[in-house]
Amino acid sequence: MSVQTTNGITDRELADLFERGAVFADRWPTAVRHRLDVPDPLAGTVRAALKGGRHVAITGAAGDGKSHLAMTVLDDLAPVTVHEVVRGQSLPEGLPKGTVVFFRDVSALTDGDVLTAVRQAIEDSLTLLLTVNEGPLNTLAPQDPTGFLRDIRDAIHRRSRGLEAPDPSGTVIVNLSGRQVTRGDFVSGVIQKILPVVRPCRVCGKSKNCPRVRGAQQLRRSRIAQERVARLLQMLTDRGRHLTTREIWAFLIDLFFGWTCIATNDEVDQQRGYFWNRVFDGDNAIAQAIREDFDPLRVARARDDANLWLGHSDDLGISLPLTPPRVLARSSIEEGLVMFTSAKRFYFFFAKSWDIDHTLAAFVPASQFGVLLTKAAGGEAVAAELAGLINAFRLGLKTREDLWISRHHSFAAHRRPAVLAASGKVPSSELVVRVPFSDEARTYPHSGFFPHRLLMGWSASDQEFVIDFPTWLELQGDRNLIVDRSQETLDFALDIFLSQGNPPDAADPEVLVYDHRRRRHTTLRLDGSEQRVEVL
Repeated sequence: MSVQTTNGITDRELADLFERGAVFADRWPTAVRHRLDVPDPLAGTVRAALKGGRHVAITGAAGDGKSHLAMTVLDDLAPVTVHEVVRGQSLPEGLPKGTVVFFRDVSALTDGDVLTAVRQAIEDSLTLLLTVNEGPLNTLAPQDPTGFLRDIRDAIHRRSRGLEAPDPSGTVIVNLSGRQVTRGDFVSGVIQKILPVVRPCRVCGKSKNCPRVRGAQQLRRSRIAQERVARLLQMLTDRGRHLTTREIWAFLIDLFFGWTCIATNDEVDQQRGYFWNRVFDGDNAIAQAIREDFDPLRVARARDDANLWLGHSDDLGISLPLTPPRVLARSSIEEGLVMFTSAKRFYFFFAKSWDIDHTLAAFVPASQFGVLLTKAAGGEAVAAELAGLINAFRLGLKTREDLWISRHHSFAAHRRPAVLAASGKVPSSELVVRVPFSDEARTYPHSGFFPHRLLMGWSASDQEFVIDFPTWLELQGDRNLIVDRSQETLDFALDIFLSQGNPPDAADPEVLVYDHRRRRHTTLRLDGSEQRVEVL
């Protein structure tokens, strides 16, 4: 392993940091922060704002990289004077104009510390740079006599609902809660930082056969494999999960530094240490979530599977770095299956012939939901598609042009209503679908801002119906006529939302009745002139 010093830290020191799992970037010394920094397009925005004398508020959840972004910018902000606010200390008098007053972490300060420093900085025409979680911001905003924190809170709340909200005068707001870093170059950037310093586990010592090292070498040589690791992480965000930068760092570090071999040169045991298996079998929440959504083992590819079992690398178009499963299966079928599992997952990451986007779209509902979010984020109208899902769930209809205002026919404590009816409809064009964080996506188009859900409402009402991944998935399921709490909750939410609709009067209205038990449609046409009901 190279022991060269880069940016003030050796590869061995960096590997030791990874072995400890020390991924709290706000605690990294400057040398480590520079070495591990993945270029962020938002850094230029923050730097330009501060140099222009504008305040900057970086908000988001714990682990989103607020402190890292702020300190990376401050490292290159010279000759601007920076003063960090410290707990229990007020701002010193006489700070020069243009000084940046830095709040490294608002939650680590008392309310009094924050409010006093904000007031003093604004009165003295100093520039504010603060990193703050939404919880402390909500607490502080009503107490701030300057209105600075309240304006920030109100803006991020509106943007999180897909509403337009300009930055307050003289201030730039960067809300990292709306950013999905899997939709950019961040994952590949982190991989490039980790791979060069991977070293054998303590059992293997200096052996180059350690699965850590061999796996890192394979991944380092394959751009396709790196992209597929990133695609699996994006699959999780397709379902609306917000992965923080800290979670991604921890997961990718664990792929190579979280495994210790039981014994050297035990090929079967070592398979569990290769990254292509640890992505699915790692002892962490992200690996478990990936495996629940998708595992290549669940995708049957008859010819490829046969070649993998036999070890026919030429027919596969890749070189398998392991003993063919059939060879081990002669003495132990369990060992043969372990080797086949490893071979199939290796093939998933490295085979050019495997169209994984097609596979994920076919096998993973979250990827399909991601397509819906992508269309909405790109400005494509999706109201008709959502109306069609609701019509199908309630009335068994596939129509999308109108949203039928359906209501329950009856309720019972032990059984859900089997019959639903609708007597009015509203054109889908009257529905409004708001896309959270669309404001940030327009302002910073290459920074990964992306919605985690959609908000559907009426053009003349503030009532909103939240379309997140569980709701979207539930709308496509078969109705359970026995008590089903999740579907009951969805029905109640739809009842409230649909009650806000205002269908136009019809001269000869139709009543649609759908019996979910018998899967039978009945259409009643009401003829007002002849005062009769026609059953169609």
